[in-house]
Amino acid sequence: EQIKQGEALVEKQEVRFNRNNERVICQYSAKPFYGIDGELIGIIEDFNDVTELNKAQEYQLKTQQQFESLLNAMPVGVFIRDFEGNMFYQNTYMDNAFGSFNFERKNIKYVFPSTQVDRFMEEDKMVDKHGSVIVEEQLTDGNGIERTYVTHKFKFLGSKNQSLIGGVSIDITKRKNAEHNFYVLSKAINNSPIGVVITAPDGMIEFCNPEFAKLASSPKEEL
Repeated sequence: EQIKQGEALVEKQEVRFNRNNERVICQYSAKPFYGIDGELIGIIEDFNDVTELNKAQEYQLKTQQQFESLLNAMPVGVFIRDFEGNMFYQNTYMDNAFGSFNFERKNIKYVFPSTQVDRFMEEDKMVDKHGSVIVEEQLTDGNGIERTYVTHKFKFLGSKNQSLIGGVSIDITKRKNAEHNFYVLSKAINNSPIGVVITAPDGMIEFCNPEFAKLASSPKEEL
């Protein structure tokens, strides 16, 4: 009926059953066959068994969904972009940390300050030259809090042989804060006018500051 109403091509998929009562998916197409005077003489129909193709496509879709679920469950940031700064993917961790990416304006220049974008582009040049790079960087999250990340960037070929950048960012803010606090505490203890000593359960001295060594009348290396 669609052909009779003027459709140039009709395509659809149909589910049928073969003689063994097995489910078969058929790709059906039909197009008109006209005579010299333009009258409809007949319809050319074509049936193709696309059952295996559909199975392969369904398997590929499930695999892709599982892969995306894995990336979205990871407690680290994951992103993919090209060397012009156009973002193709970021996982849920990145969405939560920096806000959902606006893929209508998908370039990083619309998301990060120009100074950060310039730094990113310089790092990307190193990725293009060496294949990968590891950087430690300070980024401001969606709540305005500055955080420290170690980001692993690497070059790979996309589906159309396009060179892309994959990135994995690990938040090390707590570790950096702990290191800073340890440094400040160590400086304070070593410069304290009060003797400080740490001993093992057997009484052996593990650490003492200069003031304690002075009180003990021995260099702390000998204590």
